[in-house]
Amino acid sequence: MIHAYVIMSNHIHLIISKGLHINISDILRDFKKYTFKSIIKIFRTM
Repeated sequence: MIHAYVIMSNHIHLIISKGLHINISDILRDFKKYTFKSIIKIFRTM
């Protein structure tokens, strides 16, 4: 779960919590995948 975030000009800060059997690397992988797909979708509609 994302509790807080700050988007900077060249990076992002996240405060997150995870379940017992979930790795932080899995959360970050999924977050990067989602944001990349969202950005590509936005650029394709321009």
